[in-house]
Amino acid sequence: MEGLRIYFRQHQLVDTETGSTNVVVDCTGPVAAYIPGNVPNHNWVDMTEHTEGLDNLQLSWDSVNQSSTTTSTNAGGSNYDKGISLDLFFTDAAFKYIWDWLLTNKCQILNAIDVRIYDVICKKNYRLFEIKCDNLSYQPYDDSCRIECKLREQDLVWHCVHKTMIWDNHQNWFNQTGTSTKQHPTFITCIEPRPRLLNSVRVALVFFIHSNPAIALIDFITNGNIKDDIRRILELNNFTPAPLIRDYIDNVAAKCGLLTDTIFHRVGTPEYNACIFHSESGDKYENDEDDETSPSTAFIFENRWSVTLAEMLDKLKLLYCAEWYVTPNNTIVFKPIAELINLAPIYDFTTGTLSMEGLKYTFSGDKKAAYGRYQYQQDGSDLGSQEISNLYNDITDYDGPSNNPMLEGEKNKSFEFAPTAFVRDGRTADYIRVLINDGETGAYILLAVLAIIITVLLPGVFTTASAILLIAAVAAWAIAISGKADNMRDHFTDPNGTYTGAVRLVSGNQTMTPRVLIWDGAQANRAKVTKTNNPVPNTYYNAAGVAYGDNNNIGNNNPALNIFNYQLYFDSKYNGNMFGRFHDAIDNPLKSLETNQSFEFFTDLCCDAIDLFGLWENDFVKIGYLLKLEVRPGYNVYGRIEHLELSYKDYTIKVKGKVIKK
Repeated sequence: MEGLRIYFRQHQLVDTETGSTNVVVDCTGPVAAYIPGNVPNHNWVDMTEHTEGLDNLQLSWDSVNQSSTTTSTNAGGSNYDKGISLDLFFTDAAFKYIWDWLLTNKCQILNAIDVRIYDVICKKNYRLFEIKCDNLSYQPYDDSCRIECKLREQDLVWHCVHKTMIWDNHQNWFNQTGTSTKQHPTFITCIEPRPRLLNSVRVALVFFIHSNPAIALIDFITNGNIKDDIRRILELNNFTPAPLIRDYIDNVAAKCGLLTDTIFHRVGTPEYNACIFHSESGDKYENDEDDETSPSTAFIFENRWSVTLAEMLDKLKLLYCAEWYVTPNNTIVFKPIAELINLAPIYDFTTGTLSMEGLKYTFSGDKKAAYGRYQYQQDGSDLGSQEISNLYNDITDYDGPSNNPMLEGEKNKSFEFAPTAFVRDGRTADYIRVLINDGETGAYILLAVLAIIITVLLPGVFTTASAILLIAAVAAWAIAISGKADNMRDHFTDPNGTYTGAVRLVSGNQTMTPRVLIWDGAQANRAKVTKTNNPVPNTYYNAAGVAYGDNNNIGNNNPALNIFNYQLYFDSKYNGNMFGRFHDAIDNPLKSLETNQSFEFFTDLCCDAIDLFGLWENDFVKIGYLLKLEVRPGYNVYGRIEHLELSYKDYTIKVKGKVIKK
């Protein structure tokens, strides 16, 4: 036909480790292998005359593609699912080209064909498409020499982002030998034992033995230090590397040739120091010495979180009420939805020259939620995560006492991360203080038992003088026990000391669910999270201005009412946490610009419209962007694009999406 031309080219595979070596599939052995080499024909071949349905070509792009292919879609992932065509039929030379390159041997499922569609009138190429075996349908006996196929948009950067693990070691940041060149915040990690009896006895023995005057003299001469013993017994000597989220992003971006524009790269924000804490194997660095720092800040490979960058961003976008995508200039973007819906529209249909036919608004029939439930997962391997979960989670009544009948039901958001407990977070008794107190009491009991044994076994030996001497020795020993216990309490339970705010795991050293921690940025080899006191009430949800400590039980051995990692909490009654910073403006129907209304219209298929929507090669499909649709008294109506459908059958572009009023 005159309007479109279609071209095939054998897709050239490239070794992603080197980024420059061409490879081909070798099927001579029992297992397919990639070997250096070039495809036989990397030139474009015109297949227009051997293609049926090109004159009725339809291409579509969706925020979540509803078309049926065997290629997995990523619901809401890279901002939109890749473009897809309706069925085309290839015959004669096109059939033979596909057959020879994809279907003649068992290994050719690993091959692909690049497809270029050229608009003769606009003199531009559409975004590159591809043909793979999983998109083909044919009947070798009933309809030979004819293959049915849906074209799928090709995006090599998209594939790289979706297939590269966040800990890929292409630049020696995440190796298996503990010699990584990248240094990571390494959090001091305390493991609270439950039940505590055995550890209480061990502490008692340390106090009892090292308070003995003879042993104390030896300690003095040899510079002995019972703090080392106490650290080991109380498991205060652990350090866990937790890579920054931006380092994970930068790592994959470097491999895929991407720039970055994310909230995790904004200097001065909590997100800049956001880390992924994951200790699935339980491996940690240890140090019993008084410097109380980690001997290394290198990545511990056994603790890796096995997700690709796309998977990590998909999980984080729910937590941060955000979207992510890759732009045509190869920049990976991760931004809150509240920012994206406030961008300027890419086109104003109220003043522009492009047509808008059949504008239609449809209400979904669903009422907006009356309240929201925001919930982290509980980590079954860590009781501390379970104990503090109420502080991290929230149920928010959006309209308060108004009880608007147009609002009903809940908006349920569940995040694939776990809460984290900290030493002296106020939710439970300070286990360090409890064990030291137990040890002191146990040492007194051991001393009393020893005195009783001496008295019972040596009754005829005692004179008044020896009895006085025994009493004096026991008293001196008891005073020494008290002094050592006081010293340990002063050091290990200091509200402003090393261990206040340290990560606290309970009953085990593993975490099965990843956590997000906000590093305070002070020290990488003894990292701790941020500390907040008395956050400002959010008077929309907390009209009386009730103080945080009055609403939440955090005063147990926490007189300063410290709140650790507060920026990751959900609490609508106070400012500065995840709810107010990212979710409130989108989720609360009284505040949100989004509606439960959708729009759709048609515009003429013309070069300017295709330019506008970014459908040409090396451009960026404008899924998620705003259009200005109407001007009404008091507000304007905008549409956020969720679906584009280009049709050469009737020369239209169908645009669908969500209505936004502002």
